[in-house]
Amino acid sequence: MAGTYSTARVEEYEPPVPDDEAERKILDAAQNVVTALSIQADDQVSKKGQIDDRWKEDTRQFYGRYDQTTEQSLKDNKKSRLFVGKTRAKTNTWEARLSDLLYPTDDRNWGILPTPVPRLVKEAQVSVDQIAQMTLQANAAVQGGNEEQGLAIATDAQALANDLSKQRAEIAEARKRSEAMQTEIDDQFRECLDAEQSRLSIHDLVTVGTGIKKGPVTKNKVRRSWEEGADSAGVFQLTHHDDPRPQSMRVDPWAFFPDMSARTIEEAEFTYQRHLMARKGLKKLAKVGGFNSNAIRRLLETGPRDKMPDFVADLREITGSGDGALEDRYIVWEYHGPLEENQVRDLMLASLPMEKQESMAEAIKVDPLDDTQFIIWFCNDEVLSFGLHPLESGESLYSVANFERDPAHIFGRGVPSLMRDSQAAINGAWRMMMDNGGLSSGPQIVIDQKGIEPVNGVWELQPRKLWYRTPQAMTGPGVPRPFEMFHVESRQNELANIITFADGFADEEASMPLIAEGESGANVTQTFQGMAMLMNAANVVFRRVVKNWDDQMITPTVRRFYDWNMQFNKRQDIKGDMTIDARGSSVLLVRDIQAQNLMTIATTFAGHPVFGAWTKERELYERLIKANQLSPDEIIKTVDQHTEDMKATAENTPPDPEQIKAEVQLKTTQIKADADTQVASMNHQTAMITLATKHNMKLDELKNKLDLADINTGSKERIFAAEVAVEKDKPPDAKGSGGYLS
Repeated sequence: MAGTYSTARVEEYEPPVPDDEAERKILDAAQNVVTALSIQADDQVSKKGQIDDRWKEDTRQFYGRYDQTTEQSLKDNKKSRLFVGKTRAKTNTWEARLSDLLYPTDDRNWGILPTPVPRLVKEAQVSVDQIAQMTLQANAAVQGGNEEQGLAIATDAQALANDLSKQRAEIAEARKRSEAMQTEIDDQFRECLDAEQSRLSIHDLVTVGTGIKKGPVTKNKVRRSWEEGADSAGVFQLTHHDDPRPQSMRVDPWAFFPDMSARTIEEAEFTYQRHLMARKGLKKLAKVGGFNSNAIRRLLETGPRDKMPDFVADLREITGSGDGALEDRYIVWEYHGPLEENQVRDLMLASLPMEKQESMAEAIKVDPLDDTQFIIWFCNDEVLSFGLHPLESGESLYSVANFERDPAHIFGRGVPSLMRDSQAAINGAWRMMMDNGGLSSGPQIVIDQKGIEPVNGVWELQPRKLWYRTPQAMTGPGVPRPFEMFHVESRQNELANIITFADGFADEEASMPLIAEGESGANVTQTFQGMAMLMNAANVVFRRVVKNWDDQMITPTVRRFYDWNMQFNKRQDIKGDMTIDARGSSVLLVRDIQAQNLMTIATTFAGHPVFGAWTKERELYERLIKANQLSPDEIIKTVDQHTEDMKATAENTPPDPEQIKAEVQLKTTQIKADADTQVASMNHQTAMITLATKHNMKLDELKNKLDLADINTGSKERIFAAEVAVEKDKPPDAKGSGGYLS
């Protein structure tokens, strides 16, 4: 618990023991500031009383309990006290759907995008178009004979191409930084169990209509690592390093008291959060940096002073977990908001050593135009911690999301509040049905005690029981019978119709139709497309609530974590101009439709002769796995693994028989061609020998004579070609060139 309450840049508040009148006045002034804040906090608690009463009624409805007055009235009149758990079923369905949609195990419901990328991409596209146009102009100038102009245009195009390379490098760097920032924030969310805290806030969202989270709250986490000693090489020592990490946490709506005059958390001038702490919690708080251990020690000595809030006992009574309030709890207040100049001076002087108070008194100035925010922890007029707001942006650390927005104030309405009347109608009809069923299950019997009496003296109806007719019994026409039976009419059908109508109204009021709960009801369809259309129509309302969560919870929380990392994180490679992309309503809500569309693309276009070349197969497969709510890392191989497996497969795969057959045929053809060449050479050699024998010449002489004939033929062909060229270029009236041409 201790680390939960630390904040960044909080000054230590250690008021000294006053020795003189001036010092005592300074400490009294600081206590006056705390007293004024306590009065303001009590005022906000009082203004929120009506909302707390509504939340108690919502909680009773969720747990299926009547209020004490109704419960006692039904009990006194011996009426049915049954309660139909319709509200709990609808609320749990909403909570389950939202938790599954907004916080899946295999994807994020947010992203970080680099802000300058769209502008840079647009500028790069303009540069590409200009380079293409200038290239055409340069080529046209060269073809027209103006080489200097073409060279100048080409030089300008090259300069523009260099600028384009810089733009592309800037785009790549911006995307790299945004991905690094996204990974860093995702790791921080995982460390502080943000998904679990968010699911608790979703439960508050659907039950009382308001989910609240706070963050980033800095916790100084100690990390352990083994490092090699500086003096002794090869010897490792266990070292501890302080690692400040941001955290986010769920805030109990019952303990949250913002400026009740505001309608949104952005409009709130200040906020108060109430912490109910036992002695153990205060002791842990004393070990957190920035908290006054002396003040906490005095609190432990004096004990709790304030009365416990009533809602604790009420919730225990509603849930049936006890009828007593918590005992021995300290009410610790956490204030976020501005302070007056004199209040800042009093708190700062009280936190300084005595020797510095006089010199700093005149230096403390607060400009009324500055929106300086402070965080103060106090309990029983004791200041436990005092410091500046951790973020330079000054944005509230609280995010407040509504299930159904209320235009009058910050807090919204949940499922129980929306279906209050329908739940009451169902309960009333169900109780009447039970009461009517009990009355109509048997007759009402009237017995004339003067006419008969039981043999065993017991006035109860039993099987085969004997009765005596008394002497006073009257006989004759018109005399009442000893027993008369009257039947109460059953109204089960009429009451069942009321329940059916009220149940339908509850579905509409809670915006949770049967089709969204997994039941087809009257909306039966025989085709997959028809069912998809029904589910898409049912998701319209879900998109509205998810969009509220995106706008009011995801975006401001991630934005504050981004601001924290920009301000405090030592990593420079994650910093840049970025924006938050909340995508719960645009991506996660339509996963079923996306999975269907991705499967269609994979089967239709991945192997297409034209579109397949433009398809990223691995990315498509990864998106398809995610759309089916599975982890891609557990199914899809990495690029290196895929490459190694392909090589191993190629090495170990036996050759294809058809391929072997083709290779044999190719080799056979080559052998036959070589054999034919050798036969032709042998025939040529034989013909040469025969010719030489016929002319009584040696074979070498015959070869030399044939070679000389080839040379003479080539020479004549070259002379003929030269004369043709000369004849072509001479004037028409010139004489022939001689030689082979006349």
